Amino acid sequence: MWIGSRGWGVPVGWLMAVLSLGLVAGCGSRAEPPREAGPVRVVVSVPPLASLVKSLLPGEAEVRALVPPGGSPHGFAPSPSDIASVGRADLVVLVGMGIESGLPASVREGARVLSMAGALGLQAADDDHDDHGHSPDHDHDHAAHGGADPHLWLDPSLVEAFLPELAEGVVRALERAGADAATTGAVAGRLAGLLSEVREVDAAYREQLAAHQGAVLITQHAAWSRLTDRYGLVVASEIQVAEQTGPSAGRMAEIVRTAEARGVRAVLTEPQMNRAVAERLAEQLGVPLGTLDPLGTGDWAGMMYGNLDALVSVLGGNADTDG
Repeated sequence: MWIGSRGWGVPVGWLMAVLSLGLVAGCGSRAEPPREAGPVRVVVSVPPLASLVKSLLPGEAEVRALVPPGGSPHGFAPSPSDIASVGRADLVVLVGMGIESGLPASVREGARVLSMAGALGLQAADDDHDDHGHSPDHDHDHAAHGGADPHLWLDPSLVEAFLPELAEGVVRALERAGADAATTGAVAGRLAGLLSEVREVDAAYREQLAAHQGAVLITQHAAWSRLTDRYGLVVASEIQVAEQTGPSAGRMAEIVRTAEARGVRAVLTEPQMNRAVAERLAEQLGVPLGTLDPLGTGDWAGMMYGNLDALVSVLGGNADTDG
């Protein structure tokens, strides 16, 4: 499924830069522009998608993540080199649901763009409207989007459902780069191996969290509802409703009341955010503090197992004091 998403709301300067680079090819043209010989080139928005794509590609492929490890897609603004790399890519893989709102609309509408949310039929309302007023530093209050959590890659079941679409996209990208039949045919075997790995992650979560069904957590921001819903955990509240804005005193008092009423077991912060408030909250509640990483360093399975270890640790009563 090849999808062009919309609704990024960007400064006019970015759009002019895109037009000057000729990056709107595929938004209405009937034929692909000629491509020089070389390895297949793929651009992804966030690091977890990079490892999934790499697992399907031959070793010489070029894969670039726009958001670097340790960065955040919320408020991300692309550099001119980022825009140029998108223009040269044989495949662009995005999450959708407003995650990449810093990229120009014309980038998302390219014929070589594959959206995870679109492939899964999970497009949010924001993706269906152009120029809806978001700026590159928009805070993305997910609750304002009807409660739809856009962190799709944190749910192994959604990743498993997306992988066949991703493999199809990889095959088309290889064909565009001039790959032979043996190279494109090898994608099917790699897909089978990757699906097996994702299922092993899912099985590990189910097994290790089975004893903690119904455990109530507080998370740093609204990134974890899909994962916690999948494995029987409960998020009672988020510390920050918008990534760039800390909670007010009134908000903190509300979180404490909720935590005490619902028997919160742990507070979970994130390495991309300031953990000071989470530390104070965990201390006040007398519960463990743990760290969940929604982006990782480009290794999806490693990120997922690391988060599982963190969950098991805090739910077992072992506080994470050094994150």
